Parts: sequence; C-alpha cells; structure tokens
Amino acid sequence: MIVERIWTGNAYRNYNYLIACPESGEALAIDPLDHGKCLAAAKAKGWQITQILNTHEHHDHTGGNLQLKSETGCTIIGPKAEEARIPGIARAVAEGAVFPIGGA
Repeated sequence: MIVERIWTGNAYRNYNYLIACPESGEALAIDPLDHGKCLAAAKAKGWQITQILNTHEHHDHTGGNLQLKSETGCTIIGPKAEEARIPGIARAVAEGAVFPIGGA
C-alpha cells in the first residue's frame, strides 16, 4: 500500500489522505474535506478513488464526501455510531472493520 498525505492549507489545519494499491491503482480517501485536492493527487498518480473512510462526523472531515462521491462513484464508509451525521454514508462499520483496497 502507498500512503499519500495531502495538506489542505485551510484554517482547520487538516490533512487528507489517500491509501492506494500500487498494482490496481485503487485508492481510499480518508477524511476528504478538500475533495478537489484529493482528486488532483489521485489523478497525478494514476489512481482511482473507490472508497472514502470518514474517521468521525465533523464537517472538516466529511465536507467533501458528496462532491467526491459525485465525481468518482465511490462508496462512503464511516463509524456506525455516527451514521446519521455523515453525508452519503453507504457502509457503517464498527471497530476492527477491514477495508480491502485493490488486490490487498
């Protein structure tokens, strides 16, 4: 797996992350507030974002969900306890969940 850290450069001082499979080019975006920077980073590396993982429901972690899903068709994943507060969530998970990416 390859991990790409993306500085959002905003007042929240957030990072977004992409975790990608080098064989398939599939990528998971973590807390993609700045969906545009996530898409640009993935495109530059030749990756396709297929999943979003939100670590929690705060807007500075979920704010880019719907735009990223609209542009990629990816699946949004997040904590079951926060399912009602995460925009676009399709898979609510509990501690210990596994997120296969590409051939992993």
